[in-house]
Amino acid sequence: MILGFRSIANIIIHKREQLKKYITKEEHNKFVTYLQRKHEFELTEIKNQQIRERNERGADPKKKATKQVVLRVLELRQEGLSQQKISKAIFEELGIVISRTTVGEIVRGEHGNGAE
Repeated sequence: MILGFRSIANIIIHKREQLKKYITKEEHNKFVTYLQRKHEFELTEIKNQQIRERNERGADPKKKATKQVVLRVLELRQEGLSQQKISKAIFEELGIVISRTTVGEIVRGEHGNGAE
């Protein structure tokens, strides 16, 4: 069942009347603001998730980081960033999702040659 704006507004007004007995309006507004921020954060997380491409068998392909990514990871590591911060920085700068494990492999030289 899809509710229209007026239906949702009526539900909110009804619930607010019920809640008047238990919490103040300030507490209610604070909680609504919290829920709005949480919702915005979750939407951002969903938008930032990388869409996985599958091969003909339906399995995830094994991709190696490009030379550009490898070089940037090594630069960020020399600046003293943690693996998690490097992973986040690579996504923000290049739009490429790499795991903390992959960052660690690149730093240790275990991630192949980056020829792709």
